[in-house]
Amino acid sequence: MTKNLISINPYNEKVIKVYDLDTPTKIESKLKLADDVFKIWKDQEISERIALLSEVSNILEERIDYLSELITIEMGKPINESIAEINKCIFFL
Repeated sequence: MTKNLISINPYNEKVIKVYDLDTPTKIESKLKLADDVFKIWKDQEISERIALLSEVSNILEERIDYLSELITIEMGKPINESIAEINKCIFFL
């Protein structure tokens, strides 16, 4: 069984990056953290949620060039589609 996840550019088949897979213990830890954060998040006032999601939207907008290039490299999408994907995320946030 492999202990790595290999990200390959589908256009030129070059290796982008090799990631170590998490152990079952590390996965459990991450799931517990996600559950703990959800319990905090669900009790947040709507105004606080809006402010946080607005900040995420602003960060995506600031980093749209980098993120769209990353999507294109990792998925082989044309850059215009990658930009549209980020813009869709910004819109929904």
